[in-house]
Amino acid sequence: MTDPHLLVSEIADWFAAHVYLPKLRDHVVLDNSIRDAVAKLDPQFGYADAFDQASGTYENLVWAKNPPALLAETAAFARAADVKELLSRRNAPSSPVPASSGDSAPVPNGEPGAAKWRCYTDRA
Repeated sequence: MTDPHLLVSEIADWFAAHVYLPKLRDHVVLDNSIRDAVAKLDPQFGYADAFDQASGTYENLVWAKNPPALLAETAAFARAADVKELLSRRNAPSSPVPASSGDSAPVPNGEPGAAKWRCYTDRA
């Protein structure tokens, strides 16, 4: 079985090892290409700062958004289908929200009087 991801460092190594690939001026060229490809409206892959082998999870997973300005040395690409599935599971509600009974307003932290109001003013 193949890995569901590809390390960015491995791609950089390919450009250095294979003579038929164009030579990269520096790492900035590859980083900019990665940023452009991941930030597309419908990219073919997602970006993660790292992949944890033990838990099988991605750290700071990004899809169809700009990745961080400085790419991590442990960065990886993941297939679009896998990224969509992971993000949909992550964003799905873990438990249904019970319907409120009556017309009482929600109380923060479940404690009456726990709400604190903050007022921000412009000080000239």
